[in-house]
Amino acid sequence: MPSSYCHFIAGIWVENDNAPKRQYGLFVDLPAYGGADRVCGHISRSGGPSPGLPFSRDYSASHRSVPFHEWHLVGFTYDGERAISYLDGTSDFFPEYTEPGPPLGIGLTYSKNPYRTPSGQDDAGLNNTPAEFTVGFVELTSGPGNHFAGSIGGVAVFDRALTDNQILGLAQATISLGASR
Repeated sequence: MPSSYCHFIAGIWVENDNAPKRQYGLFVDLPAYGGADRVCGHISRSGGPSPGLPFSRDYSASHRSVPFHEWHLVGFTYDGERAISYLDGTSDFFPEYTEPGPPLGIGLTYSKNPYRTPSGQDDAGLNNTPAEFTVGFVELTSGPGNHFAGSIGGVAVFDRALTDNQILGLAQATISLGASR
């Protein structure tokens, strides 16, 4: 895929084939499995790509596209059962997505927002060694990649899945802060 895709915002996501340690990550624009120009909350149980596929398909994707060249609040939650992506404080259902056939996928149809992934996340990575938290890029086999092209105004990580109302409250507070400047 061209380097203009897969804009990584923040998380613990290492796509090094020699030591994959994907845990969770917030992306904008993951085109392989329904996330083109969308907010994508990625979760990985195995630390590597989805079994039998070249990439990990386990992510929620907002139904609405992210308008680029504007400020937006993007995020996702994961409660151990499902990932939900949010754009400007609201999630929107993306109830039916059919992935491509081989070699990228196997043609399954499923919901992208919310995305059910009850198997949990890879908490420690291979050999029980967690990866580092990064902002704006991930480690690929070839080195740093998936660079975020834009500005990041802030990052917050919580030790629990926030509710829809809490996400909306954060968005409203952020928007009112920006308006007062």
